[in-house]
Amino acid sequence: MIMRKVSGVLAAVVAIMQTWHSPAHSKQPFLNEIYNIYASVPPNNEREISITNAKIAQLRRCGIDGYSDYTFKYAGMTDGLMIVLTGVHPNAAAANAELQRASRCKIEGYMKRARALGE
Repeated sequence: MIMRKVSGVLAAVVAIMQTWHSPAHSKQPFLNEIYNIYASVPPNNEREISITNAKIAQLRRCGIDGYSDYTFKYAGMTDGLMIVLTGVHPNAAAANAELQRASRCKIEGYMKRARALGE
């Protein structure tokens, strides 16, 4: 009787884990915040501050308010970088409109779905 209950619980756990790791779930729906990334630099390379500050200044001249942060503070971003980003954008259309505006100012960027982990 106990063995049957344990195997029933085990089967339920396996089913949940298979669903969690299924291709349909691999899009990571919890990564629902939209950011635009304009620069990424390995930290502690002696130039990270000047590179990120220059990109922030370039964005401001284009009317875009960017900021710098570390990727370890976000789920869904490559770890180990200092980035210049904007967001959270309300939707992909708003993020894309900003990317188009930046492009007209000769600033390259890309949209990224992630989630801030908090302080």
